Amino acid sequence: MRVKTDLYGGVRVVLSPTDTAEWANRPGQRWRGSTLCGREVYAELSPSGELLETRIDGSFHADYSDCELRAMLDDCLAGSEAAI
Repeated sequence: MRVKTDLYGGVRVVLSPTDTAEWANRPGQRWRGSTLCGREVYAELSPSGELLETRIDGSFHADYSDCELRAMLDDCLAGSEAAI
């Protein structure tokens, strides 16, 4: 997982296929029917937390669950200095 904060407080997150597979299959917190498991995720968020750009496996038009993406990003950013 890579998290970068820009000068204006926006956040960019890159999750590898391994990162997303590990997140979706956490013991006791498995995300059944995951649409992101094993896929590369790129997300850009505004300083207020608004999702500005998303790419799944490099595609802007991928099919995925918005709820799952937000939960994944929230969990990933929770322990980061870039938490929104």
